[in-house]
Amino acid sequence: MAPSRTEKTTKVQRVSLPIRQPKKSKPPPKREPEEGGTVKDLAEIANMKSTATLQKDLDKLLGTAPANKVGDATLVWKAYQGPELKSTPQKDNVWSLFETNMRDIYKEAKDPYLKWAPAKKKKELYDKKSRYILLEAEDHSELAAFCMFRFEAEPNYEGEMEFVMYIYEIQVAKAFQGAGICRRIFGALEQLSSRYEVQIIMLTVFKCKSLSPRF
Repeated sequence: MAPSRTEKTTKVQRVSLPIRQPKKSKPPPKREPEEGGTVKDLAEIANMKSTATLQKDLDKLLGTAPANKVGDATLVWKAYQGPELKSTPQKDNVWSLFETNMRDIYKEAKDPYLKWAPAKKKKELYDKKSRYILLEAEDHSELAAFCMFRFEAEPNYEGEMEFVMYIYEIQVAKAFQGAGICRRIFGALEQLSSRYEVQIIMLTVFKCKSLSPRF
């Protein structure tokens, strides 16, 4: 007779252990663009300049504002960025001057690529990369002139990247035209471009019967 076998039952207790999550690697520190670096670095540096820095640079390059007065207010040069301008009453003055000077010219040009499109234009004017020079009354009551420009890194026709200052707008109110304001602004932007190592300055000029390419 076979010996009896005693079966032992082992109780297994299930224990839930916490699953270790893999450690997340820290993102690399943001590298600040270096002066004298690549074209993209230079454009990024220029776009990182604060309004205060731009104002300081332009004060040296533009000099004193024209002696003209608007009522009892003195004219002053002021620098703005697109989003800043959008949140101020001056945005209405900027749009009003642009519309007065350019609406009929856009329609006369009949350019399929540059149509009169207010909503699209306003988005362009208040873009985060847009930089402004305003010649305005000290109390912001009236605008004599404005210039909107941007710093861009873009390929040329040969595919090589270039650091460009693109002047989108330069508008002068009729009462202040012929006073050399455009010449002062262009001269200041040319010197500013040299300081920031810009390679090319570009702008678009409409060729219409009602508009002559002079400033």
